[in-house]
Amino acid sequence: MKKSILKNLLRSLLIPVGLSFLSACANKREEMQVAWYAGDNVKAQTKALEILDNKKEGTDALINMFEAASTSRGAGDFKKSKELLKDAYTLVKQYDEEAEVSISKETLAVLINQTMLPYRGYYYDRIMMSAYQALNYMQLGETENAKRELRRLYSFQKDAQYENQKRIEKEKEKLDAELAKNKSGFSITDTISNNEKLGTELTTHYGSSYQKNAHSAAKLFSNAFAYWLNGIYLAANAHDSAELESARKFLEFANGATDAKNPFIAIDLMTIEKNAPEAKKTNGVTYVIYEAGSAPIRKSFRVELPLMLINSKLPHVSMNFPYLKMQDSYVANIRVQAGSQSFYTECIADMDAIIKNEFDINLPMVITKTILGAAIKAGASAAVQNSIGDDSTRLVAGIGLGLLQASINNADLRTWSTLPKQISIARVETPANGSVTVDGFPLELNPKTVNIVHVKNNSASASSVIKVFNISK
Repeated sequence: MKKSILKNLLRSLLIPVGLSFLSACANKREEMQVAWYAGDNVKAQTKALEILDNKKEGTDALINMFEAASTSRGAGDFKKSKELLKDAYTLVKQYDEEAEVSISKETLAVLINQTMLPYRGYYYDRIMMSAYQALNYMQLGETENAKRELRRLYSFQKDAQYENQKRIEKEKEKLDAELAKNKSGFSITDTISNNEKLGTELTTHYGSSYQKNAHSAAKLFSNAFAYWLNGIYLAANAHDSAELESARKFLEFANGATDAKNPFIAIDLMTIEKNAPEAKKTNGVTYVIYEAGSAPIRKSFRVELPLMLINSKLPHVSMNFPYLKMQDSYVANIRVQAGSQSFYTECIADMDAIIKNEFDINLPMVITKTILGAAIKAGASAAVQNSIGDDSTRLVAGIGLGLLQASINNADLRTWSTLPKQISIARVETPANGSVTVDGFPLELNPKTVNIVHVKNNSASASSVIKVFNISK
């Protein structure tokens, strides 16, 4: 009996050793992020592709594709980004079309940690995946593909709230079923309310967000940049009044999503209204898209506490909870000059806020899973130790099980880190001589088309990367 216990214990302790490969990938991810923040987009792309090559399949496949695609865009490799986002979309569709994650897999993920399940992409991921792919097609001159991708982009945005609500309800059913199996009377509510340390840590990192009822969350998953991109592209390529009307509707959506605070959207709406009687498409305009800074990353904080039970207390356990760490090194706006016109870009999509919105909606469920998983693992650990009569074997088993729990009680920190912190835009009438200065860089543009000047700046210490293309045919 003693040998069997020790044998199984030693086998379980090999799990942390097997995690060394994951640690190597984590180091490469950090190298990618450091290069990205420094503005070395080519090096960041190289590191991202190395990570993807090492893990083309498995639970991290999608997040690795996202990072490789956005760093490829930053490096100016739009063809590679296009290929990667095609693969990412295929994987997203595969996940969506698969049968629901089995109860056994979901339960196993609760018992171990959420990183055992595939990263399926948050809704803001999917919207930005489609927005970047639309931009890839525009920059590569693939007009019809751009139109198709913009339709897909709208679909992702439209379905986000409804689909997220369904997903949360299904997860709640699974967790309720798991809690019902627990015969000890374990209470997550008591664990939080009766432990001052846990409550303090949750409030410190989350504010009041963790107390919200995620199951009735009704926040709109709205990215005004996605609506705006649809609107200006349709307006620049409209063949008739119906397409102009579609462009107007998308710009109205964008205007509503920004609470009518972006003046450049208002100018486009007035222009479309003026052009509508003759079904005249937009022309002779330059738009500036400015991606500033980098998106939040996910870190974790650890809390050690006893789990409150009705008749007894389980041993102290460690629980790791995720939180968002904002990347605050960025230049918020850039100046655009064209003849006598001079403007600063205005924010259209606060990615920090969009990401936090979805994080907060999912947070109560994440906390529930974390505490439940720790309770199940601690209960199993106590049961194993209590079944061993020999003191020395019980001591060894206790140490081993403690090490095992420490290695698997991890928060899910996967996130698309090379998204921007915020996106801002500007709009100017292109002068007859085509001279426009953006962020101090003089440009010569075509005064008879609709130009896009795309500016990417990953941090306040990085240099800007500027790309110019036109979207009217």
